[in-house]
Amino acid sequence: MAIFFETPVWLIDYYYVIGAFSLVLNLITIYLLTYHSDQMDNFRYFLLVYQVICMITDIIFHFLMQPVPLFPIVAGYCVGVLATTFNIYAHHLIVIHTSWQVIESMWLIICFIKKHQALAHVIMRHVLSRSILVLLAVMMASVLTFYSVSFTLAGMDRDKQMDYVKERFPEYVYEFSRLPNFAIYEINLVSKVDIIVAFLGNSFGVFLYFFTSFDMFRCLNQVQNKVSTASFKRYQSAVYSLLAQFITSLLCIAPPLFFDVLLIVGMKEGSGICVQLIGAFYSSHSAVNSIVLIATTPPFRKLFMPNSLSLPASLKNDITTCHGKALFVISPFFQKTKKKQMSLLFFFCVLLPSNSFSSSKFPMINFFETTTWLIDCYFVIGVLSLLLNIVTIYLLINHSDKMDNFRFYLLTYQLICMVSDFNFHFLIQPVPLFPIVAGYCVGMLATTFNVNTHYLVVVLSTSQAIQAMWLIVCFVRKHQALAVVIRKHVAPKSILMLGFIKFVSILLVWTVTLTLSGMNREKQMDYVRVNYPQHINDFSHLPNFAIYEFNTFIKIDLTVASYGGLFGVIIFFITTFDMFRILNQVKKKVSTVSYKCYQSALYSLLAQFAASLLCVAPPLCLVFMVMTGAEDSSGHLVQMLGGLYSSHSTVNGLVLIATTPSFRRCFCRKKIKNQLPASNNSSC
Repeated sequence: MAIFFETPVWLIDYYYVIGAFSLVLNLITIYLLTYHSDQMDNFRYFLLVYQVICMITDIIFHFLMQPVPLFPIVAGYCVGVLATTFNIYAHHLIVIHTSWQVIESMWLIICFIKKHQALAHVIMRHVLSRSILVLLAVMMASVLTFYSVSFTLAGMDRDKQMDYVKERFPEYVYEFSRLPNFAIYEINLVSKVDIIVAFLGNSFGVFLYFFTSFDMFRCLNQVQNKVSTASFKRYQSAVYSLLAQFITSLLCIAPPLFFDVLLIVGMKEGSGICVQLIGAFYSSHSAVNSIVLIATTPPFRKLFMPNSLSLPASLKNDITTCHGKALFVISPFFQKTKKKQMSLLFFFCVLLPSNSFSSSKFPMINFFETTTWLIDCYFVIGVLSLLLNIVTIYLLINHSDKMDNFRFYLLTYQLICMVSDFNFHFLIQPVPLFPIVAGYCVGMLATTFNVNTHYLVVVLSTSQAIQAMWLIVCFVRKHQALAVVIRKHVAPKSILMLGFIKFVSILLVWTVTLTLSGMNREKQMDYVRVNYPQHINDFSHLPNFAIYEFNTFIKIDLTVASYGGLFGVIIFFITTFDMFRILNQVKKKVSTVSYKCYQSALYSLLAQFAASLLCVAPPLCLVFMVMTGAEDSSGHLVQMLGGLYSSHSTVNGLVLIATTPSFRRCFCRKKIKNQLPASNNSSC
């Protein structure tokens, strides 16, 4: 493994730039919370404390600490003021920063609890007693204290550090001896305790977040009739702002998780620069958080764009409002407006809540006119996906001789992706009518052949399930290919056949129950009359649509989907972790070329699995929105989720080409030709 001990100048420069930017944004946000948040009552003080914590954490990280990792060794050094001028031990700086990061996460959870209790007091439901709140605070403080103490004890002094380096990394003794101040870690008892405490603390925090979030949305639906419209909007915008900030806080969580994955899989080649990029990505979270807070808080937003939402009178007929959120109805104006103007208006009027318009209370708004941009997106991405799938299939047939019969598994997967994409982008083209769990299709099968929309949804979801199932089959196939080499964890054919039958059974039950959950035209209209009488005229003009109620078949379908998804995830994690263990053992039993072939195939599968999350994330977001009862701007949001979902095959094709060396050579022959070994005849 190659480790670069020279200080990366670009990373330090980035720390200074993003640090200065974050500091300015944090000061602006603190100013706004102090002087322009009268409508927030005492909740603004909780946000103010949170923003001050963010600013302190940023100053420590960007100016006083400035960590430089030495991955794949779990080590690093600091070049900030505290390390270079005051010679503070690098390990103690890491403890200080991580402790402040934990405080930041904990205080965000406290903000959620505070807002939850403010809503709970209005409806007099789920009000927690002071003793419970004090107990929660004590538990958080205990976790923080225990974590900080155990992490502090996990460090080593200079002599022990050098002894550890001489024993484990003798080739780098000279480089480490030249570092005046560094930290290096081994997995000892204290480290294990620290990891367990961190895991328990995170689990506790996530539980509190989900509990308060779901209950706040339920409280919002009940509090609407008990407070004024202005108060309701204030509660609503505060909840949305907190949720947006929580999502932003994932910028703190994702990099450490990715770092842990790199440690587990033992990735070495190129991992140093990868971890540096992760650190740069992590350092941007506070700046993003400040932007999110300003963008999602109406009083703050008005200071930066007081006149940006003042529209000409000619446009007011094209605008409808719902709970103070401005939404554009599809109108001839969009066809005449220039692209830049339309994008700007769409951003301000659809994505950002507006209080500049007069609001009229509607329970929800749906767009029954076909959304032109979404259909155009389907066609563009569909053509791009089709071309990429054809190119990938060609490469798998003509440029994958070294993959033995595993290429046929990938070929089958790519064919399934292409068929699924063709169905989605050209034959089906779904248009959602959220927040109603309904939609219609404008593809060829719906308009020309008049196929029931519900059956098209069944076909689409089934093909997607087959795609996910076959990707898991590819993981199992590659795992068994490695297992045969070391003659360990080789599954008998009966077990493999049983697992395959289980997958097929889950797929069949899923398809049948989803098919039975549909309603005919008469039942659909009756359901609309009872539940959505204000939209009966709109639905009656749709020749072909599907609408769903939470009946027994849907419950069975969701249960089967959850079970199948959990079963697939378990198989994925078991095969993946075991494959990385096997790779370490198989390295000494095969040639270097064969080992690299196995390794690249595994990395390619992992990358494709990550790309497949584009299939999973939009449906999960949709389920979350249904459960929370989100309505404002949700129609556009779901359409954008559909656009994001439709891009997954394109991303998958690019990932497969980028992570397969033999495919990459077809696009960059000259660059890679000189790097290849003379003999390349081994197979994997």
